[in-house]
Amino acid sequence: IRGNAPEFYPGDDQVDWTCVDVYAGERFAPIGTLMGPFLQWAAQRPKPIVIGEFGVAKAWGSARRRDWLRDASRTFKANPQIKAVVYFESDPAGNGPKKQFQLTGDKPAFKAFNSLVQDPYFNP
Repeated sequence: IRGNAPEFYPGDDQVDWTCVDVYAGERFAPIGTLMGPFLQWAAQRPKPIVIGEFGVAKAWGSARRRDWLRDASRTFKANPQIKAVVYFESDPAGNGPKKQFQLTGDKPAFKAFNSLVQDPYFNP
């Protein structure tokens, strides 16, 4: 959402893939909103995109996390330039709930994530 990808981009002749990390951590918003500026910028480049890390924090509750992950699946499918995604399954000790992204133990969120990974679209 910061929109600073152009500052770090060395040029199409130097890059094979573009990458972005997307979190609903400190701020809760739909994944499409969070990575919207990047997707608009990346659409101008003929490069595949990898979502290097994405995650939704425990602080937002099971139902909101479930819905966010369902939206993530739709958002990834709606942007065919996205070719790979990696969930950030992390729950570091000492971090508050806005910096804990582990899905294990959160049945609704884990079920939504499992639906994403079982979808044939994500398993070509």
